[in-house]
Amino acid sequence: MPLEIQTPPGTYCAQIPRDVDFSGVWQNQTSRQILMHPLPTLQLQLVLIFFFAQAIHLLLLAHLGLPTIVSQLLVGILLGPSFIGGNDKFKELMFTIESQEVLGLVATLGYMLLIFTIAVKMDVKMVLSTGKRATLVGVLSVLAPLVFGLFVESMIEKILKINDLDDNFPFVTLIVSITPFPVIAKILGDLQILNSELGRLTLSAAMVGDMGSVALTTIVTMSSPDVHISVGQFGFILYTAMFIFFAAFVFRPAMFWIIDQTPKGGQVQEKYICGMMVVVFASGVITHLFGQYALFGPFILGLAIPEGPPLGTALADRLDCITSYVIQPLFVAIAGMRTDFSSLKHKRKLIIIDVLLVLATLGAKIVSCFLVSVQGQMPVKDSLAFSLLMSSKGIVELATYSFLRDTGRISEATFTVLNMSILLTAIIVPMAVRRLYDSSRKYANYQRRSISFLRPNSELRVLMSIHRPENIPEMMRLVEAGCPNQEKPVSLYVLHLIKLSGRALPVFISHRIQTKFNKSFSYSENVTSIFDRYQQIHPEGLSVSAFTAISPPESMHEDICTLALDKRTALIVLPFHQSRSARGRILTDDRTVRALNRSVLDRAPCSVGILVDRSHIRRTKKPSFAARKAPATETASASSPQPRVAMIFIGGDDDREALTFAKRMVRGSASASLAVIRLVSKEGDGGLSEWEKILDFEALKEVAKAKQGGGGGEIKVEVGYVEEAVKDGQETSRVLKRVAVDYELIIVGRRNGIVSPQTNGLSEWSEFPELGLVGDLLVSPDLNGGASVLVVQQQKQLT
Repeated sequence: MPLEIQTPPGTYCAQIPRDVDFSGVWQNQTSRQILMHPLPTLQLQLVLIFFFAQAIHLLLLAHLGLPTIVSQLLVGILLGPSFIGGNDKFKELMFTIESQEVLGLVATLGYMLLIFTIAVKMDVKMVLSTGKRATLVGVLSVLAPLVFGLFVESMIEKILKINDLDDNFPFVTLIVSITPFPVIAKILGDLQILNSELGRLTLSAAMVGDMGSVALTTIVTMSSPDVHISVGQFGFILYTAMFIFFAAFVFRPAMFWIIDQTPKGGQVQEKYICGMMVVVFASGVITHLFGQYALFGPFILGLAIPEGPPLGTALADRLDCITSYVIQPLFVAIAGMRTDFSSLKHKRKLIIIDVLLVLATLGAKIVSCFLVSVQGQMPVKDSLAFSLLMSSKGIVELATYSFLRDTGRISEATFTVLNMSILLTAIIVPMAVRRLYDSSRKYANYQRRSISFLRPNSELRVLMSIHRPENIPEMMRLVEAGCPNQEKPVSLYVLHLIKLSGRALPVFISHRIQTKFNKSFSYSENVTSIFDRYQQIHPEGLSVSAFTAISPPESMHEDICTLALDKRTALIVLPFHQSRSARGRILTDDRTVRALNRSVLDRAPCSVGILVDRSHIRRTKKPSFAARKAPATETASASSPQPRVAMIFIGGDDDREALTFAKRMVRGSASASLAVIRLVSKEGDGGLSEWEKILDFEALKEVAKAKQGGGGGEIKVEVGYVEEAVKDGQETSRVLKRVAVDYELIIVGRRNGIVSPQTNGLSEWSEFPELGLVGDLLVSPDLNGGASVLVVQQQKQLT
């Protein structure tokens, strides 16, 4: 029980908690006694908020594609005085005044940490390199709504006579006009369009707008007559300038010193992280003492920390989880709990004014952004989606409105109306943007970009994506197997994909153009240098261009597909997400890479191949299966430096694409060998139309002639061609089991959705649909083979 201080008559009584925590459930304390201790009360409040927020989101809102801030704000409103919180018994048990103060303090400190984390991920230098259109939109997105909102406010003041109201409406107009970069970055991430063309433009414009908003808010705060600054306006300006000087010329050099102390590829020491946290929280106290917002200090220090690895990434990795999944839900819910609909009673004039100001300001922002983007030749739908994104509202506005409410600049009624405007925009904007903008629309084209439609000796453009250094050797072996030369040149575009961490803006680097910029990304130097050396070894017939994309895993497919579209590639090669040991044990299994591969297969503007590297479990070379079936004169020499390649053919678009790639690999090479193994149904009908059968015959005709020694067109090497009659998937698996042991590389078509007798029964055992039934069977550990597998899907016609 809290102690009651006995005081003389005429004085007050205060309760001081005896213990922060309770003694335990075995001390026979009742639930009411337990909740008199601050710590268990806080823990129970957190559990209540998180449970209801997740329940509402997963059960009601997730399938609508709404962000989590909607469910968090709804939970706060439900627990607030307008609903459950209005029950006196519930309030006395769960949310007493004392417990609300503790909860508010935790949320405020957490929000300070959240603002610091957001600032760490921001790159101020990007503002200087922003394009003209993004800069113009960023400036207009703040000034246009502010000017128009102030004009509407002045007209309302003349018409409705609002001098009797205490609300600071010009300040409200300013806050509604701002363009908060963290909010826009969050919604773009939720919509998975962060690194799309629309996402990049929106982020650049929001960065400019946010910097302008911070400067404008600071100026208004200093000049506002109703703002009390303890040190005076001159002292306020002086101390603010001194703090910015400290951050730029003392704190930032110290951060670079910490980076210099960190070994390349190593982790930042914990003592440095802890020291920075102390300085960050101290900065909030210091800036508050000279009249600035307590959040100003952590925000400026966050901007002073170099984004990205190693320091920015280390801080983001440690703080992202707690800020995103603990602090943000707590802060948003508490802001929602302060929403009181009873404060709107008998406030009709105030409600009308608030609604008009919000609608006028947001309307001006939407119209100005829309007109500028349309003027810049952006499609109408994309322009409207861009305008809505620039008008997004979220946690930054919630924090600002809470601050204005606490300082008395806005009333309870205005706070409630503004909170509801945030809730409505958080619901409307994501749903509208999903309907208006589809990043895959640009990949829909009627131009065939596949290997089958290339001329035999034309340039083959291939995009290879790299996630880890382990992906490089097998990719290079695949290029080597193709024997690039002047007769069949290859343009290779290597894209190194890196997970976005420690920064808010996605980055795309061309290592030929941005050679000076590359020094900031030393972790990508190894990949580019390896392929540069490889090109020096093969100066004729091979050109290599290296790129690095730093973006969220869920939207990396945008980087791959956009680069493939820009470079007009015919084939994208992706590494498989899983690797196994020689005994079949899983070594790596990256689900994000698997999701990425599926997204590329669905959206790619050209053909796609998934390469499964099994070179580390490759068996001792044996005479190939096709070679045993063919005359000895038709096989390549056993001493050939080129890998033995097999192609499994059943029929269909994907198989013909895979066959064309296999033929191109050996065309014009004196040492390459290829075995084409065609699986024919014993039933005589392979499940294909007559037209498909004609196309298959034409594709195989050249190989059959080469096998028979009849002059196989452009194919000058020895080719093995075998037809195997199979009844069902079981017999197919027996054939593939023999083939998997004999070859170093097997090329197959994906054949997704094609039903044929040769694969009957295999779908029940399929583990990786992205590889197709045959590809999935070839990579199965049950086959006990060591051949790498390339699964090819021909370009899909998107509509």
